[in-house]
Amino acid sequence: LMPIITVAGGYIYLRYATYEYATQATVLFKDAGRSGVLSEESILLGQELTGGRKAMDNEMQILRSLPLMEQVVEALNLNVSYHRQGRFKEVEYYKISPLQIDTLSLSNAGSYGVSFFIQTLDNNRFILKQTEEDEGEIHYYGIGFETDFGYLKISPREAEFFVPGTYRINIAPTDSVAKRYVSKLRVEKTGDVQASILDLRLQSPSPKKAEDI
Repeated sequence: LMPIITVAGGYIYLRYATYEYATQATVLFKDAGRSGVLSEESILLGQELTGGRKAMDNEMQILRSLPLMEQVVEALNLNVSYHRQGRFKEVEYYKISPLQIDTLSLSNAGSYGVSFFIQTLDNNRFILKQTEEDEGEIHYYGIGFETDFGYLKISPREAEFFVPGTYRINIAPTDSVAKRYVSKLRVEKTGDVQASILDLRLQSPSPKKAEDI
């Protein structure tokens, strides 16, 4: 009986768990910290560079700084995420969501942002719900409308990306999203401690999103 329970439990976990994918990048600094002490020649010769190691520590702090990550969040629009509701779990759609927010002006979203649901009806209409159980209100793609939390305009993407269903759209403050990714980002020295090479590692349910970050 125990092996059956174990196998069943493993199956349930694999079916409903949200997977995390690891993405890695390697960065070579030709002039770490703009100090001029880490030239390509010095790296190749493996010279003793005390000042260079200190500069690399500075580079590590810069890469994990909140202001830099906030710029990344804004450049990639990471404060808005799209999730399709499945029978047992939801899946994030990154850059392939059939829906996109064209215009956004939040007025009453609070410090934690806002989350709502879009149920597709046809190529022209959708239902916006505060929760999945709400009856919701019908709106039209490409036409702006007011909500309790601000002004929105939602449009469909290309036809090949359009998949009918219910989607959860989450809009979060830039700083809170940046803090979350900073906490996940790993920046480590690699190889010789004197070399100006850093490994960047980030785990995310969306490997493409982690790669872009």
